[in-house]
Amino acid sequence: MSAQEIIENIARATVMSEPSDLTGLVAVQGKLEELQGVLEEAEFARIESVVHASIELVGQIVMRETESPDETFNELQQQIASIQKLLTEEPDEPVSTPPAGESGPPATADGCDEEMLQAWVSNCEMSLSDLEVNVLTIEADDESDPAEAIAEARRAIHTLKGECGVLSLHDAQSLCHEAESLIDERTMNEQPFPADEVLALIDWLKEYAGAIGEGNRDAVPDHQQLLARLQSVKEGEPAAGSAAAPIADTAPGEVADAASPATADDAPPCVTDAVPVTNESSAPAEAETTSSPNEAMSTEDTAPVTFGDDIPEDDNLQEFMCEAKEHLASAEQAVLELEDNLEDKELINTVFRAFHTIKGVAGFMSLTPIVELAHNAEYLLDAARYDKIQLNSTLLDLVLNSCDMLTQFIGLLEGGPAPQRSRFEQLKKQLEAASRGDDVGPVSRDAAEPAPSPSTQENVDAASTSETDLPADTTEPSDPDSDKAEKTRAKLMSRKADQTVKVSTGRMDNLVTMVGELVIAQQMVVQDAERNAEENERLQRHLAHTTKIIRDLQEVSMSLRMVSVRSTFQKMARLVRDVSNRAGKKIRFSTEGDDVELDRNVVEEIADPLVHMVRNACDHGVEPGEERVQIGKPEEGRVTLRAYHSGGSIVIEIEDDGRGLDREKILTKAIDKGIFPQDRKPEDMSDSDVFNMIFMPGFSTAEQVTDISGRGVGMDVVRRNIESLRGKVEIRSVLGKGTVFMMRLPLTMAIIDGMIIRVGAQRYVVPTLSIEHSFRPGEKEIKTIIGRGEMINVRGSILPVYRLNKILGLNEGETDPANALLLILEFNNKRCALMVDEIIGQQQIVIKNLGEGIGSIRGVSGGAILGDGRVALILDVGGLLAQATSDIA
Repeated sequence: MSAQEIIENIARATVMSEPSDLTGLVAVQGKLEELQGVLEEAEFARIESVVHASIELVGQIVMRETESPDETFNELQQQIASIQKLLTEEPDEPVSTPPAGESGPPATADGCDEEMLQAWVSNCEMSLSDLEVNVLTIEADDESDPAEAIAEARRAIHTLKGECGVLSLHDAQSLCHEAESLIDERTMNEQPFPADEVLALIDWLKEYAGAIGEGNRDAVPDHQQLLARLQSVKEGEPAAGSAAAPIADTAPGEVADAASPATADDAPPCVTDAVPVTNESSAPAEAETTSSPNEAMSTEDTAPVTFGDDIPEDDNLQEFMCEAKEHLASAEQAVLELEDNLEDKELINTVFRAFHTIKGVAGFMSLTPIVELAHNAEYLLDAARYDKIQLNSTLLDLVLNSCDMLTQFIGLLEGGPAPQRSRFEQLKKQLEAASRGDDVGPVSRDAAEPAPSPSTQENVDAASTSETDLPADTTEPSDPDSDKAEKTRAKLMSRKADQTVKVSTGRMDNLVTMVGELVIAQQMVVQDAERNAEENERLQRHLAHTTKIIRDLQEVSMSLRMVSVRSTFQKMARLVRDVSNRAGKKIRFSTEGDDVELDRNVVEEIADPLVHMVRNACDHGVEPGEERVQIGKPEEGRVTLRAYHSGGSIVIEIEDDGRGLDREKILTKAIDKGIFPQDRKPEDMSDSDVFNMIFMPGFSTAEQVTDISGRGVGMDVVRRNIESLRGKVEIRSVLGKGTVFMMRLPLTMAIIDGMIIRVGAQRYVVPTLSIEHSFRPGEKEIKTIIGRGEMINVRGSILPVYRLNKILGLNEGETDPANALLLILEFNNKRCALMVDEIIGQQQIVIKNLGEGIGSIRGVSGGAILGDGRVALILDVGGLLAQATSDIA
């Protein structure tokens, strides 16, 4: 093996190790000594000191001769990077060792597998978003167990560090390492969590991943400034007492990506003691080869391997299980193809990527048995990728056994049986031996045989007891491991995950579109049958049954596009933090109803309006701390983002407890800018109408323009975007108490239940959810009140009467109320009576856009194709009432 190949193996082994992984470090030391033996004389003269220093550093960590294993390990990585660089330099080039913090290999992984790199970029957004939410939770001190939250943040950064190392993203790897070390330093000294530095790392990684994902390597951000910031913060706060890094307490042999918490005392058990760690792992690697892995298992331990109690119970677990099954299926297919072509590197890479991805996500979710097994299998495949070992049928059986056992672990998460501990340990030892090129002994294909359940074991024990003459009071004490495993399994069974499958959004949109066309076609058939076969009851029954099935199909198809607003709300938490810091204010941000679901297209469109309104609430709404204290308010302001259902719509509110809107100030500003209606008097306008003026283009009451807001270019965009979704934005405010911005949005953008009405020869659609009831008025029930128009008494309430033909400017339709119908409409706690000629019927309406040529029409939200092929306009009740009110005024 050449020197270049050896140093590449050393670099990969270092990435997969930690200061606590003594076995891995001993192997690295052996490889460095092997490197010394194969170097040519000229090469040896150039890098002798660097190789020797690297060996010394490994020895210091292994023998615990360093006060800071983390820093020594970081220095070791830099030395190995220097060796890599020196081996690629020409002999006459100057020898230069990069200073601390600088890495020799390319920052953007030019030699990395492109598919693997893109997979990392796509996964990065979710992992960074989750990490950001966790950091904000820690900073807000809302976590009941801050030690676990900090440990979770550290695990996420550690996982990112490992992934960046495997992908040769050295700049990102070094930043993650420094951030991880900083968290350890702060945790050990009982100092505040470094939220600012971790959030800066998240921002840098987002920009970094974006540049790599777009293939623009020139746009990769510089890391030196952030690296210097992390190092200076860490160096400015030296550890008190023992300087040993917290992770040095990790038991030898634990896998790096399991990411143990920062302190041993605070660390909850990620795995039950079903996977014991012995001191044998700290022995030299040569000692492990004295016996085969099969011989090492002297006893057949049938106890199950289980997970700990800290398994996440959110949607991420179900998503992980779904993706893991897909990765394992692709890995098995690639292994089967490898049997015909053992030299196909692309197939090996496919299997490697599957195990690597599973390991990374499982490590983040504290599924340590999965991490350990995937790590060992990944190490074997990594050796095969770089021709360190030669694949054969025995090794492929090992990989398939690993796939089987990982599949069983996934089944365990769904409430299935757990693998046996003995087989789990045996498979790990076989993988470790195979990665070193040692003999693994015979490999059977039943490695994933489940452990007997406690109930089964009890039956066997009872049977054996009955066959002997043991006294009745001779009983064996219950096995704590089995009891714990049974409890964990019962917990998993109680929340068995739904089976999920990934489907592209394009296919879902096409399905919804086709269901919409099916609804239209069904209405055409129904109406045609009603005209031509009114007496055929059997046909009518079949058509009614078909209508029910199509309605159910429409509801199912629409549910596929529904997503929760949680991810959008989470992004607002970071926005509040940043804006409040820049404005010098203390603001507590909270969310309610973030599990409410909306059409995916609606969720995407409301992100920008939410940003504008939340920013304004923090900058203009909440007062500075000194001002709040002077007026008797708490120094810390409050901004709440909530979502809830209301009358068939979704309402999203942004509430603050700030200074509120000043009616007189808004009126003065509107008059000065010339946007106040000339035909209205200020005293006649309601508070709602005055507050709505802030949505006028260019309107702003801010006394000074800041880099946050105040230019008056946001709120008009907010209203325009919300109205484009057939929604409405409203304001409630009390001066000195606070403001509530309310967005009322439709549940879906595709299909609604509508009532078809007629005015003259024209047909219109009114959303059913807006109609309370309808009736035909008497001749003298409608009265005219001066200045307020026509009114009617409906069950004790005086309601205004609006004639639809007058609102829409039609020269047709009934003029005598006694020959017409009144629809009692409700919108945003306001009621009115709408006069129409006739109600034709109710049906599902497929919403169609009017097209760019027509544009937006006040009081109209879209169009629909009726069963007879005619086009009807869908009325927007809110816009219609606003139009009617302005006409009367």
